Amino acid sequence: MVVHNLPNSIDFPVTGGAYDFTKATTSLTNELITSSKKVTLLRHGLSTWNAESWIQGSSDLSVLTEVGVEQPEISKKALENIHFDQCLASPIPRAKQTTEITWQGREKPLVYIDSLKEISLSS
Repeated sequence: MVVHNLPNSIDFPVTGGAYDFTKATTSLTNELITSSKKVTLLRHGLSTWNAESWIQGSSDLSVLTEVGVEQPEISKKALENIHFDQCLASPIPRAKQTTEITWQGREKPLVYIDSLKEISLSS
């Protein structure tokens, strides 16, 4: 699915979607992006809490299951022939582990960003 005009609100799933962000700026440098960019989103592998249908938020208590460790290997193979400028990831352990497996063998370093963490559900 390619969407050429970004709607004011999104009331439909956008899995696999692509948006044209021409003349957007990067939040880290505030410089204009001069060419189209693709953003690939990858969710962490199956976690212990996912397997139990629990909502985990940013909790570190939910870790990857055996299947969750195998899933990034599949993603790695699927993405191995695609060039990426950069890899940004959440520092939450299950996301880190997923990203480290998927990104293994690439030249560019991983960049962990706190704002990519899931929301905190603790009181």
